[in-house]
Amino acid sequence: MADIEKETAKQEKLKKLEEFKESLKTKTFEELQEIEQDIIKKNDNINKEVTEKMFELPEENYKEAAEGIRFFLNKQTVGWQYTLGMVVLYEFWNPGVCPKEINYPTLDSTLRTIGELQFTGYDEWKACVTINRYFEPLHQAYVDTTEPIYEAAAYHNVVMDAMNLNKPMNK
Repeated sequence: MADIEKETAKQEKLKKLEEFKESLKTKTFEELQEIEQDIIKKNDNINKEVTEKMFELPEENYKEAAEGIRFFLNKQTVGWQYTLGMVVLYEFWNPGVCPKEINYPTLDSTLRTIGELQFTGYDEWKACVTINRYFEPLHQAYVDTTEPIYEAAAYHNVVMDAMNLNKPMNK
């Protein structure tokens, strides 16, 4: 039943986005700019809430997950501008100290960074499975937190597309 409700909610959101997109067709460029500013303000509020969101970390299997996370983070090749962020992320996942909580930006950066990697051989596959299992209890809360970000971005993209179609021509 929960899957049906999720799918229905997803379809309803897509329908609202399509209706919003349709409503923009009659707007002037200036009106679209005003709508965009409203969306930017809403996005700023969402980003503030998300940045402050904390997730409780499970103690069980923390050490194994942290070791795997550090192993994979250490394999990353990054540009100079990302080195400090990677150092902070690596140091957060200290296998000897299980933090009680993790903020959304740290969790998201960890998942995105590891999610971009390729895994070679049994040891890496096993470490990846261990990390995935460790994060299972956080999955739904993470999805619920991430969803409004993507939804807000979709609305902003629709407005930007409408603005590009309605942009005044330079003489």
